[in-house]
Amino acid sequence: MAQAHPEISTPTQNETLRAESRARKILRRAFSPRGIRRFQVGAIIGIAVGLLVAGIILLGGLRAFEASLADWFYQPRPPSGNVVLIAIDDQTIEQYGWPLERITQRGFLATLSRFQPRVIVLDLINPEQGTLAENEILADALSRSGRIVQPILGIEATRYPREAGTFPAYDSFLAPAAILRTPNSTFAQVMIYPDGDGVVRRVPLAMDVPGVRYPSLALAAVALFEGQELKVEMRKDVVAIGERRVPVDDQGQMLLHFVQRDALKTMSYADVMQGKADYDQLRGKIILLGPTARTVAENYPVPASVTAHRASNVEIQVDAIETLLSKKFLREEERAWLIVSVFALAAIAGLTLPRLPWLYAAVFTIFYFAAYVLFAYQRFDEGIIVTPLYAALTLALMYALTAVYRYFSEERARAALSRIFQGHIAANTIPQVIELYDQGALSLAGGRRHVTVLSATLRGITSLSEASAPETVIHLLDQYTAALIETIFESGGYVASQIGNTVIAIWNFPLAQSNHARRAVDTAFAIHAALDQLRADTQDESAVGAAIGVATGVVVVGHLSAMQADYSIVGDVITLSERIVALAAPGQVLLSSETRDEIGNDLDTRHIHSLRTRGKKEPILVWQVEAVPTVTAT
Repeated sequence: MAQAHPEISTPTQNETLRAESRARKILRRAFSPRGIRRFQVGAIIGIAVGLLVAGIILLGGLRAFEASLADWFYQPRPPSGNVVLIAIDDQTIEQYGWPLERITQRGFLATLSRFQPRVIVLDLINPEQGTLAENEILADALSRSGRIVQPILGIEATRYPREAGTFPAYDSFLAPAAILRTPNSTFAQVMIYPDGDGVVRRVPLAMDVPGVRYPSLALAAVALFEGQELKVEMRKDVVAIGERRVPVDDQGQMLLHFVQRDALKTMSYADVMQGKADYDQLRGKIILLGPTARTVAENYPVPASVTAHRASNVEIQVDAIETLLSKKFLREEERAWLIVSVFALAAIAGLTLPRLPWLYAAVFTIFYFAAYVLFAYQRFDEGIIVTPLYAALTLALMYALTAVYRYFSEERARAALSRIFQGHIAANTIPQVIELYDQGALSLAGGRRHVTVLSATLRGITSLSEASAPETVIHLLDQYTAALIETIFESGGYVASQIGNTVIAIWNFPLAQSNHARRAVDTAFAIHAALDQLRADTQDESAVGAAIGVATGVVVVGHLSAMQADYSIVGDVITLSERIVALAAPGQVLLSSETRDEIGNDLDTRHIHSLRTRGKKEPILVWQVEAVPTVTAT
């Protein structure tokens, strides 16, 4: 007949059971008193950090650093293909000199006109210089060149103080010579104002002089290219040009959506003049002429993610034109949303970081920041520039304050707990004790426990000391005591004290042990076996042996922090075990009545003594275990 085999759990079942066990463990921690306290502290830290960072945002305390970090989100985009940059580069300067002669410019304009560009934008000023004949020749060429945009510059010494909600304003400006102001020319300002850190990220869309508003070079070029009316008005944070609404700051400046420099159609002025250019690329395009040579052009830093090199004025004008053509405008994230995101991050960190070990907390902090960076990249694709500065500050403060809290409220307590129990319980049991502390199931303040106490006294040491050298006695005492304590540790006992030749151990503390009485009795017989083995191994012929008394009862346990002492254990049961062991002979195991009752009928015992104790009418019966236990408690 086939035998029935016991059910064997599969790896999948085992994994499920382990996962359920971990889940229960996590839930126990989360809803333990300590877990709830961590939740409360995390919430308080999160609110405090959120308020602090929100205050910094509102006061603008870190405004100068916001843009520097946000620069890394700039991803240069492909150009539209509607703009061609003709660069007055080093080759041009070498061959034609600087400034370009008017006769040379006339030949350039004549060449361009043959290929019918839509708009010609000049980013160089021809002031009142040169002879009348030269100016007339250039003016004639300008008037024959279709739509022309010519630049003007505000004279910085005449600039009005900045006012929110207005364009930059000047009393006077530098413009082309009067004879060159042809009817087909549109005049536009080319002013650029770097941010406080010297980096150019935006350009003003207009400039005011008494009685006149000049649009930016880029705005004029796009309006002419698209055939729109060129009327620039600013309403709150938007500049309206026809149907186009361009977001601007309080100075009427538009954020630049930079283009890929290597993908931009660029020709050398010298090549155009010498017939080496691909002229078909000029037809129907916006042609932008300006200096790029480092020796003559004014150069500005731009975000490092765009290019490592400084950009000339004309290159920045290309970025402005491409931004307007694409209609993919950028705006900075509103302060209100920035504050909301800070509080959200602080809340998430506050709910999780206080519950995690330091290393895991650091990993989660980095993960949260990485997630925020990905969010910022997504927002940039939507046209919103999100600075990661305040996210980094929020998470750094959350981690630091959480670490400080954990150190002073828990880690120091854990370290103290480890020191307290070091040498009193087995080393591999200390993590379990700390786990109990983390769950709030073990308090340093004190409590009552129902325990079993074992007192073991080494007999025969005193008589041996009279006949042997002190060194021999101490060595022998050390060997026997070590064997005794090791046996106690192996059974999960707590060594409460070790004075001279007496050791007192406790079960059901600090870890809960439902069968603590039986564990103590089993350990008593294990001690006798260990000492017998030690005598055999060392060929010790002395009569050293252990007398053992076991008692069960209630004790009060607590840590005397003021004295930096170990756990103190107070209770009549300690004294009772000491009185019982005083009655025992080497090799004997004596029990109190309560211990015998706890164990039940598993052991063969007999009554041998009765003890009178103060405060109790009835004597306490002392029982001897007659034989070695055959069933070992687990």
